[in-house]
Amino acid sequence: MGDTKEKILLTALQLFARDGYEAVSVRNIAEELGMTKGALYRHYKNKRDIFDSIVDRMIQIDAQRAKEYQMPVEQYDDMADSYANTSWEDIEKYTIEQLKFWTEDSFALLFRRMLTLEQYRNAEMAELYGQCIVEGPVSYMEDLFRELTKKVY
Repeated sequence: MGDTKEKILLTALQLFARDGYEAVSVRNIAEELGMTKGALYRHYKNKRDIFDSIVDRMIQIDAQRAKEYQMPVEQYDDMADSYANTSWEDIEKYTIEQLKFWTEDSFALLFRRMLTLEQYRNAEMAELYGQCIVEGPVSYMEDLFRELTKKVY
């Protein structure tokens, strides 16, 4: 069951990245996989459930990567001490690896492509694009650098 659910998720993401979320139907996803809509519905409630699972996966990947590189996982307001104790070396390693991840990882590439495409069609997608690709990462780095400069000065 897990393999089928994963195939559905990846196929949907590929279709969303190619055609846009709004243009893809559950029927399109099922047909691409060679299954019936009913079979797909045994794994996901609807197209939105698939999309939410994709977003959840990216959030989990991001949190795992932050932990792996000893970076704060939560927002600054929730864990200011972690931001204050982050080293320049950790920030540098993490930034380089994040760039590689967002430009080389197939799941991240498709996710970014989907959001880039949909940001102009859907206000919710534009908000998610900002949180994941633009303002969210910039705000995160601002908090890190602010705390880093407090240690230096």
